[in-house]
Amino acid sequence: MRQSSTFGTLLALASVAIASPGLRPAITRRQSPTNDMGTVDPPIAFDWASISACVDLNWVDCYTPPFKCARLSVPLNYSDPTTDGLASVALITHPSPLANTSDYRGPILVNPGGPGGSGVEFVLGASEYLRGLFGDEFDYIGFDPRGVGETTPKLNYTTDPLERLAYGKRFLELVDLSEETWPTLPQRIEELAENGKESKELRGDVLRYASTDNVARDMMRIIEAHEYGGDKLQYYGISYGSVLGSVFATLFPDNVERVLIDGVVDQVGYFADDWSGAFVDTEQVFQWFLSSCLSAGPDLCAFHANTTEALLSRYSAIEDLILSGTLVYPDAPDRVVQLPHVQLLAFNLMYTPPTGFPAIAEALVALENGIVPFTAEVLDNIGWALSQTGGLACSDTKLAQRTEEEMKEYAVNVRNVTEHLTALPSFSGAWCSGWEIESDNFKGPMGANTSVPLLMVGNTADTITPLIAAQENSARFPGSRVLTYDAPGHATLAFPGNECIAIHFRAYMVNGTLPEEGTVCEETRPFFTAAANVTGGEVVQAVVKRSVL
Repeated sequence: MRQSSTFGTLLALASVAIASPGLRPAITRRQSPTNDMGTVDPPIAFDWASISACVDLNWVDCYTPPFKCARLSVPLNYSDPTTDGLASVALITHPSPLANTSDYRGPILVNPGGPGGSGVEFVLGASEYLRGLFGDEFDYIGFDPRGVGETTPKLNYTTDPLERLAYGKRFLELVDLSEETWPTLPQRIEELAENGKESKELRGDVLRYASTDNVARDMMRIIEAHEYGGDKLQYYGISYGSVLGSVFATLFPDNVERVLIDGVVDQVGYFADDWSGAFVDTEQVFQWFLSSCLSAGPDLCAFHANTTEALLSRYSAIEDLILSGTLVYPDAPDRVVQLPHVQLLAFNLMYTPPTGFPAIAEALVALENGIVPFTAEVLDNIGWALSQTGGLACSDTKLAQRTEEEMKEYAVNVRNVTEHLTALPSFSGAWCSGWEIESDNFKGPMGANTSVPLLMVGNTADTITPLIAAQENSARFPGSRVLTYDAPGHATLAFPGNECIAIHFRAYMVNGTLPEEGTVCEETRPFFTAAANVTGGEVVQAVVKRSVL
C-alpha cells in the first residue's frame, strides 16, 4: 500500500471532480481526437473585459490559436426586452478549417452540463475531442449560460477562497439528511431559509432571469447572429445540457437541425425539484465497480477479494470504521471524517470508471488501513460547487418547500434505492430548502414535433441520468431515437473512444441518420488497467458534472 500514490491520485482526481459534482461530465483541458486524455499546460489567460458586447458576433482572437471569442448582447428579460437591460453572453469558437469550402456545415453549440458548467472552458479543453467525434466540417461554439463564467451580469458570489471553503463546508452540513443528523434538522431548515433570503437580496435580479428557457432563447439569438446564416440549431448537450436541448426543442421545434443529448436528465423531476428519479441506476454503477474489481484481479484492483460477498463485507467494515469517528482529515485533524462525505467523493469518481474505479479501490484500501487519502479542502470545494449548481437549478423549479417530515421521507426513499452511495441523493432533498427566487419561466410540459428528430443517448448504468429518463423523454418528441451505451458512468464521456458511439454520433450530426430502434453500443474495454494506476498529479481523466448537475 503506497500512501503517497493513493493520496496523490485521489487528490488529483477529486480536485477536478469539484468542478462539477452533479449533472456535468469531467474533462481535462485538452483532449486529442483519439481520446488520449492527458494533462497539458493551462492556456494563456484572456481578458474578457477587452471585448465589447454587441448584437452581432464580432469574433476576436483569444487564448491560443485558433480560438476566437465574442460577447453577444441579448435581452435580460425576454418577456419585457426594452425595460430590464441586457445580458452579455460570453462565447468561444474553434472555427472549422473547412469554413471556406463546400464541406462546411456551420456551428455546433455545446453545453457540458451543470447547471453551471462553462461552455467556454469546455470547448477550450475539448475542441479536439469534439472534432474527432463529429468532424472538421463544423465550428464548435461554447458559451457560458447566464449566471456562469464570463457571461454578465455575474452572480454576486464571494471570490475569496477561504470564504468559499467555509461556505462549502457549512452547505454540506446544512443539506445532510442522514438519520443521525435529524435532531438538528429544524435549525438547519431555518438557516437555509435565511440563506435563501440573502440570495434573493444579493442575486435575485440575476437568477430570476437565468432560467433554462432564457438560455434556450439565447441559443436562438446565437444561431441567428452567426455568419453561417439560417435559423436552425445544431447542438450537443451533456447531462443538464439535455434539459437545455429539450427546452429549446420544445420552444422552437421548427428550428431544430440536429439536437443530440447525451446523459438525459429526468426532465419532469428536474423542474419539480424531485431528484429521486435521477438515482434509480446509481446502485448499478456501484455493483459494476464490484464486478469489475473481481474480474480485474488483485494486480489491478487494490480492493480485490474472491467474491462479491467478501467485497461487500470489507466495504461494510470500512463504513463502520468511518462511523466510529476515529478518522480525521490530514489537513484538518480537528475534523472527523463523515460517511456521507466519503460517499459523495465516491459518487463523483464513479462518473468516469476508467479512472474513478481504480481510484475508489485504492481509497477504500487506504481507509481500511486508517489512512484518509483526501483532504477536507477537497470536500469543502465540492460543497461550494454543489451550492452554486443548486442555486441555478432551484431557480428553475416550481418552489414548493418540503417540510421536515417530507425531507426525512425523501431521504429514506432515495437511500432505499441507492443503498451504498446515498449521500448526494439524500442531499438533493434539502438543497432548495428556503429558496425564494422563482421566475415566471417555462417549467413544462416538455415535448414537440420537431423539424428533425432528436437523438438521445443513455448509459445502462448511469450515476445520475438513468436510461429510463432518455426513454421517457424520447416519448415526448415524436420520431426521436434512443441510443443505448452499455456501460457504467455518466454519459458517453464516462469512457470516451467507443467506436460504435462515434459512428452513430457522426452519422446523426453530419447526415441526420438515426440508429436503428433498439441499437446498443457495447463497451468491452476493461475498467481496471495498468495505465489507470496514475500517481501524484497525473490526471488522465476526471469527473465532470456535474453535476451533481
